Amino acid sequence: KQLQSFGIMPDIIVARVDRPVDDASIFRKIALFCNVKEDCVIENRTLPILYEAPVMLEEAGLARIAMRELGLEERARACDLRDWDQMLARIRNSEREVKIALVGKYVKLHDSYLSIAEALRHGGWENQVKVQVEWIDSESITPGQAALGDKRNHNVSSVTSHRSLRLPCYKICSSVTLPLYAASTYKAPPWPVWSSPRYPRSSAESNNTAPWRRRCR
Repeated sequence: KQLQSFGIMPDIIVARVDRPVDDASIFRKIALFCNVKEDCVIENRTLPILYEAPVMLEEAGLARIAMRELGLEERARACDLRDWDQMLARIRNSEREVKIALVGKYVKLHDSYLSIAEALRHGGWENQVKVQVEWIDSESITPGQAALGDKRNHNVSSVTSHRSLRLPCYKICSSVTLPLYAASTYKAPPWPVWSSPRYPRSSAESNNTAPWRRRCR
């Protein structure tokens, strides 16, 4: 009713539910009040695995009904979900578990790194491993937690920490430069100091004006 008051006339309604709806009269009431065909009201149940949703919606006939409502019923084909089912089998059968720390500035909003988190999980499922993502705010990493930290940049602290612990680390965006910065800055001489406007040298190194270092600013 509210959608229709805004001038939106849906052809199909996908209703979110926490459990299966066994009472067919509920679908009839929704169809009647929303002015859609009864079979165009489809339940979208909460599932233990998100990627089971396409299988559930296919079994409910969503693709077939959408093709019919678009006037393309003669082109409808059965969906081949064999590869998808194999992926679901790998997810269900994953027994080993690995923990991966995801360090970032905006981890309070997980959607900011959703593509990264899902890519890590898919990589694990492909190898039948469950990936547990540990969300770590980069600003919570202090020099005291990192063997070779930098008070001015918490991301550098995370890099030096994983270097000191010999843990693998994957960087994206501007953080790609941090391993080089950390290695060149915090290694003992005669390693040259690398710097950039984004990651300046520490005050203790500011007096060094070697040509190589000037070129790297």
